[in-house]
Amino acid sequence: MKISRRQVVSVYDGDTFKIRIRMEPPLAKTISIRVLRMDTPELNSSVKWEKKLALEARDYLKKRLKKARSIKLKNVKWDKYGGRMLAVVIVNGRCIAETMIAEGLARPYDGGARGPWRRPKKKVQRMNWKRFVMCAAVAVAIVAGIVVFINGA
Repeated sequence: MKISRRQVVSVYDGDTFKIRIRMEPPLAKTISIRVLRMDTPELNSSVKWEKKLALEARDYLKKRLKKARSIKLKNVKWDKYGGRMLAVVIVNGRCIAETMIAEGLARPYDGGARGPWRRPKKKVQRMNWKRFVMCAAVAVAIVAGIVVFINGA
């Protein structure tokens, strides 16, 4: 099912948003969509870092939906309570659940029991080896008393 970004009415949290579905004019219905395959922290958490992560996840989803060129809902079905729909959400050709999990904003979820959230590991900044080698070479040259010219200086 294709939807337009204009149909997105609001984003509640990192894994739930509302869309407006047009029916027979002038009728329309607002439906909550729960993103399948992922779980994000709850906004009402009393744990500071968890609440911060929940806000980041919500803002990320909001931004992606707002700027989306295409949004598709796949495997759409009613949840067990009938109040919202469950769907795999594809934004610009990529599964939003996979994207948010890779960004550290969500965890995989298959619909079973959810355990407590664990503090995410800090993202490790990758070493720029080229820069490291250059700096090491300059340091060795300085210690050896060799004059070093960088960028023609």
